[in-house]
Amino acid sequence: MVNNQEKKNQYLALAAISSIWTLLLSTIVSMGGAGSLLQAAYASSSTTTYTVVSGDTLYKIGLRFGVPWQDIAQANDIQSPYLIYVGDVLVIPLNDASDDTTAIATGNPMYDQFDSYIKSSSRNYGISDQMLVKAMISQESYFDPRAVSPDSPCGVPPGWTDAQSKSFGLMQFTPACAEPQAGPPNLTTDTTSPYWSSSWFNPQYNIDRGVQALSRELSYVKSNFYGCSDEQYLLMAVATYNSGPGAVYGCGSWNERADTHINHVLSQYKTYAEMAGAPYPYAGY
Repeated sequence: MVNNQEKKNQYLALAAISSIWTLLLSTIVSMGGAGSLLQAAYASSSTTTYTVVSGDTLYKIGLRFGVPWQDIAQANDIQSPYLIYVGDVLVIPLNDASDDTTAIATGNPMYDQFDSYIKSSSRNYGISDQMLVKAMISQESYFDPRAVSPDSPCGVPPGWTDAQSKSFGLMQFTPACAEPQAGPPNLTTDTTSPYWSSSWFNPQYNIDRGVQALSRELSYVKSNFYGCSDEQYLLMAVATYNSGPGAVYGCGSWNERADTHINHVLSQYKTYAEMAGAPYPYAGY
């Protein structure tokens, strides 16, 4: 049997729950709905805001801030098909992972200027060793966003010029090899152009596409060669990124061209790891 004191305690508990729900519902209504409440919750953590301008997409805004676009969508309760409109004020969540560049920071502004893009793209595409991406950039372009290769590695696709068939930017991505069917590449250097966000000379875009390509190479070697270590798989992906899939023979085994390239990349890696006080996991290569 429930005594009077127990009844009183139950009543008080129910009343407290009712009060909480009433407060919550009134807050949601006063703030314009659940989406606004979600924005408020994010605003209490480390965030900034951004006003949408013409040509923006969640993907482009994510690249700008080094934050996965899915996080921005969630923070603002934006559902599929993920439409945004000029004038929208978005909450941009700056979580610890997006702000933390210390693991690859060398203390040299030239070497560290693209760290936030490296870390964001590496997280997005599942590349565990961000210092390796930094070393690749150093070897490919020595941190020059306007770098252009002297050769056209895959020849000149129909409708392209030789100048359009080079390798471009920080990661020396070659559109003529990767996507000749897409047509000549966007090579604008005008940072005020509406096309700047997808220019191969845009550091954010170049790193993002380069790391995406590295991730595809990593998937390729993992699906074709079994039983390799994590370090071997990453270096094999570096080999195929530079020299093509035929360059890799097996776990830690690749052709002479790939070997030369990997040695150069690892030399850069070791230098930056020492500067950053970071470990060097490739001592056996």
